[in-house]
Amino acid sequence: MPIAYCALELYLPYAQSLKEKRMVLRKAQDRLRARSKFSIAEVDHQDLWQRARLAAVTVGGDQPALERVTQQFVHDAEEILGDLLVDCQVLLHRALTPHGPSRRPQRLALQIQHEISTMLFRDVKDRRIGMVTVTGVDMSPDLRYARVFVSCMGTAEEKGATMEALRHAAGWIRRELGQRIRMKFLPRWNSAPMIRLITATVSTGF
Repeated sequence: MPIAYCALELYLPYAQSLKEKRMVLRKAQDRLRARSKFSIAEVDHQDLWQRARLAAVTVGGDQPALERVTQQFVHDAEEILGDLLVDCQVLLHRALTPHGPSRRPQRLALQIQHEISTMLFRDVKDRRIGMVTVTGVDMSPDLRYARVFVSCMGTAEEKGATMEALRHAAGWIRRELGQRIRMKFLPRWNSAPMIRLITATVSTGF
């Protein structure tokens, strides 16, 4: 069963105590829960007045439906939290199977998905890249090839610019992965196109 995880980084410049911070967070979490089926909790910075990290998790019956639900959750979080939201990381993946030869490719795929998500939110400076979610990574059995799937939001022109920027950054991303993930062979990206239309998004491999 596929799982979606969202990490929301918040900055609350006007909170002058932990009590004020918790009041703001409680209201925000209640509004987000009312609009979605995500389980939400504060997972870091509990002792700081003006910083907070929320984690939101949900499961879905199939990948396309989970992608739509997650995109809607991100949209709701941006609307409800406004300027308080300074970073949002999203991971979508299938649950690992407990047995069988596919466990290693799945684990590596999740690691690659996490690292690329972090790069896109924190390290890539290309202004053409808009709101992007890494929705999955498919690994070949020999771990030599990886297909990375992303969803991007915006107009058709903005989506096209985002995908062009991602393709341009693919070489840098692969080199950066080589510094973060230790393995004998660093996977090459499979450039075969796979395009699927989703509500307000375009998903494609690069």
